[in-house]
Amino acid sequence: MREALQRLPLASITPVAFASTVVAVSFGSSSVPDLHRLGRDLRWVALAVLLVVSTALALRSPLRGLPGRALSAFACAFVLLALVSAAWSPYAHTTIGRWGTLAAAFGTAGALAVAVRHEPALGRRLLWAIAGAAGLIAAAGVLLAVVAPRYAIQNADITTPARLRGLGENPNTVSLLLGVASPAAGWLALTPGRRRCRLLAAAILVLLAGSIIASESRGALVASVAGLAVVAVVALRGIRLPAVLLIAVVGYVGLAFAFHRANWHYGIAKQTATPHATQTVSQFSFLDPAPTSPVDPNELGRPAPGASQASVPRSYFGSGGRALAWQGALDQALQRPLLGYGFGTENRVFVDRVYFFEGSVPESTLIGTTLQLGLVGLALLVSMFAAAALRIAPLLRRSQMGCQPLGAFAGIIAGGIALTVVQSYATSVGNVGMLTFWTAIFVGGALAASARERPDG
Repeated sequence: MREALQRLPLASITPVAFASTVVAVSFGSSSVPDLHRLGRDLRWVALAVLLVVSTALALRSPLRGLPGRALSAFACAFVLLALVSAAWSPYAHTTIGRWGTLAAAFGTAGALAVAVRHEPALGRRLLWAIAGAAGLIAAAGVLLAVVAPRYAIQNADITTPARLRGLGENPNTVSLLLGVASPAAGWLALTPGRRRCRLLAAAILVLLAGSIIASESRGALVASVAGLAVVAVVALRGIRLPAVLLIAVVGYVGLAFAFHRANWHYGIAKQTATPHATQTVSQFSFLDPAPTSPVDPNELGRPAPGASQASVPRSYFGSGGRALAWQGALDQALQRPLLGYGFGTENRVFVDRVYFFEGSVPESTLIGTTLQLGLVGLALLVSMFAAAALRIAPLLRRSQMGCQPLGAFAGIIAGGIALTVVQSYATSVGNVGMLTFWTAIFVGGALAASARERPDG
């Protein structure tokens, strides 16, 4: 069987299948009705094909390339807990369905980790797949903003300026992928390679950064900066790194803030603002029964009867009601602190009682995991992050790492972990950035194992 698989061009097919899956998932999260209908089912077909192809690629290699015993053990325990949680989940069918997609995503990432140990070129090809898919999605979003802005641009209101959402349902959907994919494009642009390829990667990076700035997604900006900082530290050796890094970070963040101020001035300032209203109807408990109507008079922050409509502007450094939503989700999680409500139930059990927060989930992977799988699930999730970081970080000091894909995957991991604080995405396969993040963790662990086997350069 291994001989038959050796004759197939799987090393070339797999990156294409990976990029296609990312694009299909982005279609399933699109604000364009036709793309949404297409991607809703196509994403699962694409994921199944990717799983088959990556598994076949792994089977033709000796099965000794796992990303580390600790990481593999924690991942298996997390997947097992997600399945077992169907026993106490109030939505058992949803839990089992979500578990199936999680197992497929982890299986794909694990198979790629096995394959990359024995297909050295696969690591770089996967980075091109990540950067290329993100660049294609970002370019499509810009094009959509030109030809059909009603889909690609979220209109301004009295609290929020206009924001680019591209192909996504909201400005944070696609920008999340662009944030975790930025380190891949940055590494491809900085490390030795063909001049045309480096210029293409640099162009993709500029496109990703520009789209993130236009979306005003602060989480994506933080992920992009964190990931690119790791890539710069690894790749830019022998030059005055601190100065270059500081200038780049200040310039990137400064440009984002300047855009926000200009967007605010030319967008919201032209609208008629109403006086701020701070008085609320009453206090409530986050554990009160869910409201029976879409308009809940007991929402935290809702103006008192007769008061003017509240218009608290969106601050670039504020939480936008997210901190209160986190408090509410934690109050709910403490009702089932050990094992939670069941995997995949986050959007079903979370009740948004914050007037200025809009979301069906608390927008934090860490809190969302606690809500679904309790403190046990949270501990396993954090343990996976720690296992990957402890395996990879010590190797980044080696002199030859600047030319190794491990630095790029480390950047993706750093940005992805930062995003888990402010975005609910890492356990939802339907999220456009989830597969990229976990692939980086598993493949990064496998590349770290390979680097340990080589003498220091």
